[in-house]
Amino acid sequence: MKRIGNLWPAVIERGNLLRAFHQAARGKRHKQEVRRFAEDLDGSLDRLREEVIGRRFETGQFNVFMVYDPKERTIHAARFVERVFHHALMNLCEPVLERQAVFHSYACRKGKGRLRAIDAAQKAARGRAWHLKLDIRKYFESIPQERLISRLHRLFKDPEILHWLEKILRGHRPEEGKGLPIGSLTSQHLANFYLGPLDRFCQKHPVVKAYCRYMDDFVCWGDDKAAMTMLGKEIQTFVEQELGLALKHPPCPQPTGRGMDFLGYRIFPNHAELNRRSKVRYWRKLRLLDALYEDDMISAKALQERLTAFTAFVLPVRSHGFRRGVMEKLRSAAIGHEPGEPGRQLEQQREQLPRREPQQQHPGEHEQQHRVPSGSQLRPTGVDAPAMSMGLNRPPSRSSPVSGGDKTTTRPSGAGSPVDPGSKAPGGWMVTFAAFLALLWPSTAGAVVIGLPDLEASRLLGQTFGGVGTLEIVETSGSYRGTGVLLSDRWVLTAAHNWDADAVTRLSFSINGQRHEAESWVQHPGWDGSFSAQQGWDADLVRLAQPVAGFGSTRLYAGNAEYGLTVTVLGTGLAGAAGGVSDLNGSATVFGFTNTIDRVISLNGPDGPGGLLVYDFDNGQTARNSLAVVAAFDAFGVPVAGNSSIAGSGSSSLPTGVEGTSAPGDSGGPAFADFGNGPELVGIVSWGVNPTEPGNLYGSGYGDTGYLMRTSSLQGWIHGVIPEPHTASLTIAGLLLCFRRRRQEDFPASEPAGEPPQTGSGVDSRFHTKPRRLQC
Repeated sequence: MKRIGNLWPAVIERGNLLRAFHQAARGKRHKQEVRRFAEDLDGSLDRLREEVIGRRFETGQFNVFMVYDPKERTIHAARFVERVFHHALMNLCEPVLERQAVFHSYACRKGKGRLRAIDAAQKAARGRAWHLKLDIRKYFESIPQERLISRLHRLFKDPEILHWLEKILRGHRPEEGKGLPIGSLTSQHLANFYLGPLDRFCQKHPVVKAYCRYMDDFVCWGDDKAAMTMLGKEIQTFVEQELGLALKHPPCPQPTGRGMDFLGYRIFPNHAELNRRSKVRYWRKLRLLDALYEDDMISAKALQERLTAFTAFVLPVRSHGFRRGVMEKLRSAAIGHEPGEPGRQLEQQREQLPRREPQQQHPGEHEQQHRVPSGSQLRPTGVDAPAMSMGLNRPPSRSSPVSGGDKTTTRPSGAGSPVDPGSKAPGGWMVTFAAFLALLWPSTAGAVVIGLPDLEASRLLGQTFGGVGTLEIVETSGSYRGTGVLLSDRWVLTAAHNWDADAVTRLSFSINGQRHEAESWVQHPGWDGSFSAQQGWDADLVRLAQPVAGFGSTRLYAGNAEYGLTVTVLGTGLAGAAGGVSDLNGSATVFGFTNTIDRVISLNGPDGPGGLLVYDFDNGQTARNSLAVVAAFDAFGVPVAGNSSIAGSGSSSLPTGVEGTSAPGDSGGPAFADFGNGPELVGIVSWGVNPTEPGNLYGSGYGDTGYLMRTSSLQGWIHGVIPEPHTASLTIAGLLLCFRRRRQEDFPASEPAGEPPQTGSGVDSRFHTKPRRLQC
């Protein structure tokens, strides 16, 4: 094995440390230790670099706590500064470790993940009679540190790399000499690397017809039961002698047709479904969340986030009947009846009421609602009521979970559920969860937050523009939604932060009721994962597997006259009126709002075309006019001093006709302006912050400042990836002309007099998407 060296200079390079900071801070920018580190980012990175170079940096200082689901584990969470160093180290070491992995190892690897493992297991089960599923007993706690260090010495030759890897390893349970801390980035990759010899042993064994591993859970498939039994004994011996580990259960082959429990699912040759344990855990968590919310121990934000996480777990497999059952039980619990209660009983209850007497609500008595509330029911009173948070387009979040909001909604005193603020009845929050599950079936709702009392004007505005749709993102951590705009019939422009390129497992674009799977995507090379008034390039281009029928192209604005313009911003995320709470948007309706560009931030110098477009959400009050005297704000709501690259000053507090701001799920949504020749694309939704509400920095309420990625800065990149339609047409025409000339030169006597030469029956379709210059 060739040892790898010369990695250490790249580890401590400033750009790598900065990238490591953004990786470690992703989704955690609201935490105190992250904010302290970011207050003096340059100084913090310099101190980290100096301590690491001088070998004075302390590792192994963990925040230790227990988790009990799905089983009891001890978690060791490192300090934030140590997590930054772990990312910096693994940015260089991970590619080396990756080259040692086999194809069918799916844990903690780019382009792999849990869903890919499920698909691989299902395909491997087809046509195989027997499977042998095994796992390691207390794997992370049992890894021999010296054996792992010895293997690392055979792989790396940088003394500094080896020094820090050894220090990180030996800093955990040094008295026992074994174990890796669960919760550390380095532990994931090193634990995956340690089982590489087991992968190669199983794959090369003649009995094994197919193989799959996800961390310490691995499966072998074969056709002969006796041979599989012997294989199990050989694997057990290999694990004990070569790896110093032990299997959790004695190996025993099982028939493939009966199904196999793997990663929380039951895998069959032709389908996968939830296993019994996952269903029990699902209902147990529902009851726990019910109790926590009813006792005011968790907020509406936390409730929705947790529901999103474990509901996303059931979506990738056959679970339609289970989800229907969940919805039926929740609906029944919310209205106080048992599931399946006969309608005759309801008729008897109706007959007990006095006939021809109107059933009016008594004073002080709350009217019971048996349906998902409308937007007006969800809005708190007052024009300054806080909205549901941003999500997809807000730091610290990357994207909008399928449930919607990601920040706490202010509830009135004594409020019970987020749906019925005046009710404390059991099952009240279940109506919210039923609405959340209803996202899995067609429903109606909207996107964005506007200042008008209802959303009708916003909905009508959204219907006047074409090419806008919903991006549906599936990652190893859950499902998310964003917005995108078609530039051509095959290419979608959206925000780069909508997904983690290392974790995404499926990507699709839905428009006009049709879903189109993504074939590939191209991330802007300038995007580094950070949100800042001085950082842009939050852009991705997605290529669809099939063209969208009936769509032409979107015009891109290439000038620099956006300052002071009124733009129309569109999105398919959440919706809210009067600056209030956002509704769920299960149907992904396109809604829109208007706003005025108050600032133009140039990233390519004072006169450069690139950068960000900034607006604020006004309601006529001076206190909510965020950009009245401040040039811009950073991602933490701190004013940015005047800068020659920031054009524009002051800001009117008067709202536009459909004044609004973006909400969760709108990231990547287009912003159009009319320069006299029809709408042109000037920007896409990137991020925002609300400096007028320090306690609700990422809420989509009045005073919100929104940042659009300026598309004029993306012109060169976009045309470098997507050929312009007229360029492709000219190339095809040039090809045909060249072909005709060649035929005339090569076969002058073969053509009948007075007739033009034949050009052939067609042209290679590659020239429609990748034009080439031809020498004629």
